[in-house]
Amino acid sequence: FIIVGIGVNINSDGNSLGPALRHRAISIREVVGGEVSRHEVRAAVLSSFDRWYRTLVNDGFGEIRAHWLRRAAMIGKEVTVRDGGAGLSGIAEDIDMTGALVLCDRTSSRRHVIAGDIVITGE
Repeated sequence: FIIVGIGVNINSDGNSLGPALRHRAISIREVVGGEVSRHEVRAAVLSSFDRWYRTLVNDGFGEIRAHWLRRAAMIGKEVTVRDGGAGLSGIAEDIDMTGALVLCDRTSSRRHVIAGDIVITGE
């Protein structure tokens, strides 16, 4: 079993997010310009999970990783990863075959980060 937790701002307006999040978050409603069905969003997310799970089972992680890397805006950029405590900063270099972020720190040490909140801090 696996438990996955995600948060999706579906019908929030910008004011409800508060000043700390407003510059970093947006809702689907704001993007499409109108109310969005939570049930349709849930169905789309579950369908996507199912499709990628089937890809993993049938083809392995390589295809998922390749798709992920094509869309990973953080690769090649300076990032900070926070996991409840102090942040870890460096250049996001890759996503390895286990799904971990490969981060090169200031000492040129490579760290494999498996969890945390990532913020792009530089270009």
